[in-house]
Amino acid sequence: MAQMRVVESMSELLKPSKLHVLDHSGDRVVEWTAADSAEAEQAFKDHLASGGAVIRTKPGPESQIREFDPHAEELIAIPQIQGG
Repeated sequence: MAQMRVVESMSELLKPSKLHVLDHSGDRVVEWTAADSAEAEQAFKDHLASGGAVIRTKPGPESQIREFDPHAEELIAIPQIQGG
């Protein structure tokens, strides 16, 4: 369930959020606004489908999430750990 938060200013509303996707190519960043989050939501879903995890780092304490939150400020998508 998404958390509600108070927006302090209009510029905060327009500030893009970031999804950092960590994979074999490095750190790919997908930016979005709450009004236009389709690309980030698809990247989020694709990452979970591949077995990875997503951590919301901002706002609030870090926590693993399983549903896309268009109001999150920053998400980090971590690949599935491969055993040897």
